[in-house]
Amino acid sequence: MRQIGHQLLLAAGDDTSRVLPVQQVADNEFRISFESPFSFHPDTLIAIVSRNLATGGTLPAQYVVNVLACNNREVVYGFAKGVSNMPSPCSNRKQPADCYQIQILFSEPPARVQNKMLWGAGASLIALTGLGMWYKRRQKQPAHVADTPEAASTEAPVSIGAYAFYPEQQRLQYQQQEIPLTSKESKLLGIFARHLNQLISRDQLQKEGWEEEGVITGRSLDMYVSKLRKHLQQDIQVKLVNVHGRGYRLEVTAE
Repeated sequence: MRQIGHQLLLAAGDDTSRVLPVQQVADNEFRISFESPFSFHPDTLIAIVSRNLATGGTLPAQYVVNVLACNNREVVYGFAKGVSNMPSPCSNRKQPADCYQIQILFSEPPARVQNKMLWGAGASLIALTGLGMWYKRRQKQPAHVADTPEAASTEAPVSIGAYAFYPEQQRLQYQQQEIPLTSKESKLLGIFARHLNQLISRDQLQKEGWEEEGVITGRSLDMYVSKLRKHLQQDIQVKLVNVHGRGYRLEVTAE
């Protein structure tokens, strides 16, 4: 993260100003702040961020980058990587020197991606060790004793068309398919599920979903809605509709 800041300052011709400590605002949100005002060209910003975040799978491949004005936290420029249904960034105008913060929102917490890699690296050893222990226990069991199934979850699902939504487990189920959700996706879908077929304003979604976690931009909300729309696309009776200029509505129609 700090390298992104240093390289932006160098691209602006500033090799003396400091990049301030990177802030982790939420599990999947980071902000880079600067000691002094600087200018930037969008093409340069995109290239620097893309190069530094292309880390061979240790970070989520989907993210949104916003440049925030320090005085009012308004988005002066932004772009998305790997997020469908997002507008293409305008990259031909240099932004004037000002006080900026760089906000980076990943589609899921980076630690979750790293944990997946660590699990994959050690999966063979764990599997072999576990298999040996299981075999020894089986040898000690009487032949007539059957395996005890794991306790089933008692959480009642929320029906969304043909989907079963389990908020506490952060997952969707469609027929035999399990669809894991991030905490943000689950929280947002919970809001929609409580207001099926009702228009929910963007302000309400941001207030209910992220007020306690700091600033969330319109682009960030759009990213999560886009991911939910993709998760729900298998049932044609379920549609997550964008009502231009007003908000979103999760429509579930009868067959």
